[in-house]
Amino acid sequence: MNTIEGNKLIYKFSMPEHWEKVKNCSDSFFISLNYHRDWNQLMPVVEKINEVCKTTGYPDTQELPHLRILYTPREDVWFYVVKFIQWYNENKTL
Repeated sequence: MNTIEGNKLIYKFSMPEHWEKVKNCSDSFFISLNYHRDWNQLMPVVEKINEVCKTTGYPDTQELPHLRILYTPREDVWFYVVKFIQWYNENKTL
């Protein structure tokens, strides 16, 4: 799937109430959404997927193992980032 089609799919999933207004917009509109480049754009979608998975129980990560990352809350990711940087700072050679 190319970037434009992927961004359309993401937008339709994350903003279904606005889809009818934008579905015929130019490709440049969908590129400008930057889901493919900007974590600030993508993370709310990840959080929505996480909520959908929690409330529906689907999909099981055994069935789709690449979705495991979506079950990690932002706070946990932050914690692991901090832990890594602490470890790195303590172990790097200058």
